[in-house]
Amino acid sequence: MKKLSILLFLLFHLITYSQKTTSHKNIGVIFSKDYDSYLFDNSERFTPTSNEIKELEFLLNKNIKAINTNKLTPLIHKNLDKYNRQYIGFFNEKGERIIYINFLWRENYTSEKKWKTEWYDVEDGGSYYWNIKYNLVNKTFFDFRVNTLG
Repeated sequence: MKKLSILLFLLFHLITYSQKTTSHKNIGVIFSKDYDSYLFDNSERFTPTSNEIKELEFLLNKNIKAINTNKLTPLIHKNLDKYNRQYIGFFNEKGERIIYINFLWRENYTSEKKWKTEWYDVEDGGSYYWNIKYNLVNKTFFDFRVNTLG
């Protein structure tokens, strides 16, 4: 009976936690469509799937050097594997599914786990913090933004 109670408690905790975020290979977290944030109040959202994230990551690895044409930020395409990711899905004005990806320099978050449950909106830090959007319909990246130092 005690084992069953523990199992039910762990299962309930896992289900409750997964409604907000889902880990993706220890490098990122997928925020659900129900994640509450002032940054995404006015947009209709969806929860990206693991397969959509795998596709996105494959194409990003293949194309990041071409995307990162700004010579002031060489760190990005040379160190793509050193970033934690935050993924959130929304629909654009055409109804197309877009995944917004937030990149956070992993070394700055070795002991902090808050990035896994709260969306980060960093306003400086150079190429240690950047973001990009991915259109699932036409398989393209757009709106590549590197945070400015300030």
